[in-house]
Amino acid sequence: MLRRFLLLSPWLSLACAKDGARTSADGFIDAYYVERDHQRALRFAAEGAKERLLAEKALVQGMPRTGAEPRVFYELVREERLPDGAQLTYSVRVDSAGTDLHKRVLVVVRKLEAEYKVVQFAEIDLPPPRSAP
Repeated sequence: MLRRFLLLSPWLSLACAKDGARTSADGFIDAYYVERDHQRALRFAAEGAKERLLAEKALVQGMPRTGAEPRVFYELVREERLPDGAQLTYSVRVDSAGTDLHKRVLVVVRKLEAEYKVVQFAEIDLPPPRSAP
């Protein structure tokens, strides 16, 4: 039994590494896009992503939220492993008071010390999908 564990342990550590990068990226997407919580998103961020969040947080500080909360849906559409982390691409849809916004979000996650952190993220706006004729 011990021998089996020793043979599987390299595969288990690789699986955990994948989960760590994906978990950090998903946590970031939840905090930033779904919850719109810059402070919580900062827990998942470092380097350029952290700088961007701090700048945005300063811009919106003290501004009240108005209107209905948007509903946000996302799904992972691509994950590419990097030597020190991962690059993940998400499809994000924001339903804000009947207006549908579609985005493609690229998140770069790197292992910094013992944790995976989002070090960069970028988004592009997409046209809404065409409705069936």
